[in-house]
Amino acid sequence: LASFSLDMNTGILSLTYNEIVITSTLSSSKVVIQASSVGPTANYTLSTNSVPAAMANGSVVNIKLSFTDLESLKLDPTIATSVNNTYVSLLQGSVQDLATNLASPTTTAVQARMFTPDTTNPMLVAFDLDMNTGVLTLQFDESVRVSTFQARFFEIQSDAGGV
Repeated sequence: LASFSLDMNTGILSLTYNEIVITSTLSSSKVVIQASSVGPTANYTLSTNSVPAAMANGSVVNIKLSFTDLESLKLDPTIATSVNNTYVSLLQGSVQDLATNLASPTTTAVQARMFTPDTTNPMLVAFDLDMNTGVLTLQFDESVRVSTFQARFFEIQSDAGGV
């Protein structure tokens, strides 16, 4: 692994290798995102649901993070919040080159060359109001931090026009 970038808005992890690799052999479960280059650190191993965005062989492989992987990273304030705490290490056999040689594991994690933070505001996609229990349940399109919830910004209306 020569370098990588991570875009937390689009959920794309872009891995750049020093040679052409066979994209279809990439095993995302052997890609680890971590908070520092060495030592005990916060880390997250991608699931097999994160897959290459395109299957063409090349020296750059773009991985589309699964919803679960992206949300897990967003919920952990100690990892992948800036270039300073975004590193990648690869486990043995994470991908093959054109000669079908398995990639060696990284001995020291590589720091992100570029990092794009999550700047997309969460959107309310559904709600449920139970008048018997007095409970309002809100569903957003992404995970949100409960500690940031401010009820004063919500208004219950009889219709979409605010009447």
